[in-house]
Amino acid sequence: MGDPGRGPDLLHVTLISLYDLHYAPPEWLPAIIAALDGFAAAPFSLRFDRIENRKTVTLRTRGALAEARAFQKALVNHLLREKAPIMDGTTPEPHITINYRGDRLNAQKMPPIGWTVDEIS
Repeated sequence: MGDPGRGPDLLHVTLISLYDLHYAPPEWLPAIIAALDGFAAAPFSLRFDRIENRKTVTLRTRGALAEARAFQKALVNHLLREKAPIMDGTTPEPHITINYRGDRLNAQKMPPIGWTVDEIS
């Protein structure tokens, strides 16, 4: 199921797409990190209940994710106020990529997993 070329320490929830670090000027990442030092938001819950195959295999939910969406909006607004470089700045549906190659399987329900997000890095 998981991508054998990527260890579990690389698992993360995608909350915002900023830019491709490969093409970004070297000063952009430190600018984002500095801007994040002043960011505070309320904790929010995440819950995933399905595996979906698109271009990649991801954990997703059919839930509304209202708290996560509010967090994303607050994060983008903060970065804009701080004039941080956010070339893309899109807020995709929160998900966890478990395989960067599609597996050609259909979407599947799974027992829900979830947690409260109280820290980002």
